[in-house]
Amino acid sequence: MTLREAKQILRDFIRAEWSDEKLAQVYAFNADGKMSLDCPCSCIVGVHSSLQLHYGCMKGHYSAFIDRHPQARVIETAYARLGCAGDIQIAQQALIGIDFRQLQCNRIFSAILRAEMRRRDRIRAGERFFASTLDDYRQQIATALAVPPEVLR
Repeated sequence: MTLREAKQILRDFIRAEWSDEKLAQVYAFNADGKMSLDCPCSCIVGVHSSLQLHYGCMKGHYSAFIDRHPQARVIETAYARLGCAGDIQIAQQALIGIDFRQLQCNRIFSAILRAEMRRRDRIRAGERFFASTLDDYRQQIATALAVPPEVLR
């Protein structure tokens, strides 16, 4: 799986599965550095399947989601792939003892989450623009026809 494919799998999953509230919660959780490739509760599957975001329990929400969602392993692999971009550089930096793989994964995932929040904002702005334009258009027609605007709704 290429990095591009991994990002697209995650984008599609987030669009289909997460509400605006869940998106904001996961973004904050990831920005705090709490998401982890190694912990079932704070990886992509763990944060999706738990009601409250947390780190380090062994409750069954992770395995329950893996069992019921047919694409769970693909999503998990795509999330892990984010941490493998630039393997040689990360391998060299790992000698220092810092988990740059996790830092890179969090950085790339944050960018995906921010892009999705912006996309949803643009859609909402477009809907508001369309609604206000439609109301203006109805008002103009109502004025031209000399009828109340409510008649045209």
